[in-house]
Amino acid sequence: WLTSTRSQRVTFSGFCTPYRRSWVSYTTSSART
Repeated sequence: WLTSTRSQRVTFSGFCTPYRRSWVSYTTSSART
């Protein structure tokens, strides 16, 4: 889950930016865990 924290930071920024794809990917991964 160490890498998850790093991904979360990127996702946070992506949420505001047109990086919705990354956000969805992160959400899916989180729900899977």
